[in-house]
Amino acid sequence: MSVTTTTTAAGVPRNTSTQSKYVSYLLATLRFTLSRILQAVGLVFGVVAVMFVLIRMAPGDPVQAMVGDFPVPDEYRAQIERQYHLDDSLLVQFLAYLRNILRGDLGYSYASHQSVRDLILDRLPATLLLTVAGLAAAAVIGIVVGTWSAVSSRRSTRAFLDTTVLFGFSIPTFWLGEMLVLLFALKLGWLPSGGMSDPRAETSGLGSLLAVGPYLILPAAALGIRELAATARIAKGSTMGVLSEDYIVTARSKGLSTAATIRGHVLRNAALPIIASLGYRVGLALAGAVTIEVVFSWPGIGRLLYQAIIARDNSVVVGVILVIAILVIVANLLTELLYRVMDPRIKGARHGR
Repeated sequence: MSVTTTTTAAGVPRNTSTQSKYVSYLLATLRFTLSRILQAVGLVFGVVAVMFVLIRMAPGDPVQAMVGDFPVPDEYRAQIERQYHLDDSLLVQFLAYLRNILRGDLGYSYASHQSVRDLILDRLPATLLLTVAGLAAAAVIGIVVGTWSAVSSRRSTRAFLDTTVLFGFSIPTFWLGEMLVLLFALKLGWLPSGGMSDPRAETSGLGSLLAVGPYLILPAAALGIRELAATARIAKGSTMGVLSEDYIVTARSKGLSTAATIRGHVLRNAALPIIASLGYRVGLALAGAVTIEVVFSWPGIGRLLYQAIIARDNSVVVGVILVIAILVIVANLLTELLYRVMDPRIKGARHGR
C-alpha cells in the first residue's frame, strides 16, 4: 500500500495520509464529545422537569410544607406565593424554577433554617469520599478476583471464588453494615462504629484527612462489597472471552508465560467492559450510600436525604435527588469518553462508518 507524502518548504517530507487520519480522528472525537454533552444536558433538563412535576403533584399545601407545622398568616402566605410564583401558571412556575436552578438556588430548608444548596455542598464531599473509596477498592479487588477465577486451573479455587462472589452479590448492604458494626466495632473494638471524626480530637490539614481513615473503612467495605462482586463477575466473563482470542493462543504458543500474557494482552482488553459499566455502578453506589450513611451515621447527602424525608423537608429531598441524578449523568458521560479513549475502534460504529 502506498503512502502519499508531500514536501515542505524546507524539503522535509510530510506524511499527509497520517495527518489526515489524525485530523479525522480528532474531528470524530470532538463530534462524539459534543453529542454526548448535548445528550447529558437534555437528560438534566428532563430530570429538572420531572422534579418540578413531582413537587406540583405532591399532596398538601406547598406553603404549609415550606413552613412546617406552624400557622401561616395571610400576608406571609401571599409573600411566599409571589416569591415562588405559586399564583402564576405552570409554565411561568417552571421557567422560574429552572432559572433558580441555573443560578444554583435549590430552595430553602425551613427545618434546618439554611439554604438547600449550602446543606448539600456541606455534605457532598463526605458522600463523594465514601463512594470513590468504595468503588476504587471494589474495582481493584474485583478485577483481581475475577481474573484469578478465570485463569485458575484448580476447580476448587474457581468454585470458592465464584461462591464468594455470589454471596457478596446477594447480601443486603444494610445487613452487612450492621454485621460489620457488631463485629469490628462493638465486639472487637478495632474500628469506630460511626461518624466521620472524633469530636475530641483537634486536628487540621493532613492530620484531619488521615483521621478519617479508620471511620471510612467499615462504610466503604459495606458499600463496596456488592460492587466488588459485580466487578468480579464482569472481569471473569471478559477475561475468559479474551483468553479464547487467536492472539492470546499465539502468544502462549510462542512460550509467553501466563503472567506475562495477562499483563501484556489480557488486562487492557478485559478492562473495557468494566469501564463501560462504571457509570451504571456509580448510580447504584450513590443509591446504596443512602442506606450505608444511615447505618454508620456518615454525614453525607444520603443521610441528609433520610433526615429530610423524616422531617418532610420537600425542598431538601428534591435538591438531593436532583444532585444525585446530575452526578450519575456526569459519571455516565465521563465513562463513555473514557471508553472511547481506551478503545478508539468504536468511533467508526458511533458515526456509522
